[in-house]
Amino acid sequence: IACARFQAITFPCDYIRKEAEAIFPPVTRLAHTVRYPLEMPLLPTAEEKMAARQQLNLPLDRPVIGNAGWLIPRKRFDVFLQTAAKILARHPDALFVVAGDGPEREKLEALAAALGITLSLRWLGWQAEMTPFYRALDVLLFNSEWDALGLTPLEAISHGVPAVCSVVNGGLGEIIDSDRVGFLLPTHDVDALADRVIHLLKHRNEAAALGLAGRAHVEAVCRPGPIVEWHRNALLGNIISQGNGDWKFQPPAAPEKNRRRVAVLFHRVGPYHFARIQAAAKVLDTTLIEIFKRDEVYAWDPIVGADGFKRLT
Repeated sequence: IACARFQAITFPCDYIRKEAEAIFPPVTRLAHTVRYPLEMPLLPTAEEKMAARQQLNLPLDRPVIGNAGWLIPRKRFDVFLQTAAKILARHPDALFVVAGDGPEREKLEALAAALGITLSLRWLGWQAEMTPFYRALDVLLFNSEWDALGLTPLEAISHGVPAVCSVVNGGLGEIIDSDRVGFLLPTHDVDALADRVIHLLKHRNEAAALGLAGRAHVEAVCRPGPIVEWHRNALLGNIISQGNGDWKFQPPAAPEKNRRRVAVLFHRVGPYHFARIQAAAKVLDTTLIEIFKRDEVYAWDPIVGADGFKRLT
């Protein structure tokens, strides 16, 4: 159905694109890998890092290792806790924090008690704003049985936090593609994960350099600009596949003759409607259709004229 209806089908990573192509080979001619866009936050200062810990009621003088997500089986927070126990046996001042909640919470709390790590663990629950959480971390420890492309490690890395990860099925290896930008295992090797976290805690300069290298790499792969440009060209019909999920732009069509036409219907045009139509008209042959020039519901001044588009009232 999708292949008959659409001119392009996008996937956030090669991993699931290849799965789709294996399930239904004809999808290959329409398949494109288009990454998640990610805006880079400013790197936190030492003062901002301390403020974030104070906001979350975390100690200022202990190394903090964390993970975030929905507490469900495939997110493998059990691996996080088992790795934490290994780390605490050799680095007893470490503190582990979990942002998120879910149906596995009670079972995971019982596991933490059985492992004897409850006093070195904080359950933060759902966070409306994740920036303080990422700023508070020294290391992200992310584990998953299946994630197309987990956003938690990408967001942590964007804050300059070094990431230690294990993902059995997923496309994270397309971003963390070398030990220069992060640490990623295809199995949940608890001993190897613990060794890597402890190494980073003991070598702070190396950990900081890894966080910065990872951040630069994520920024290069997930820059919003090229991703926006892909969608703009796709809507113009200027995109063609090269196979293997790659894509390129074909020369633009002649200005008016072959431009895609769209009509947008509004009950009554207000300022933000007008702005949207102006934007659409830059790439599409656009007609604005409004039912009424004015009504008794909205106290807008009439928006007159047509900037680059046709208008019918």
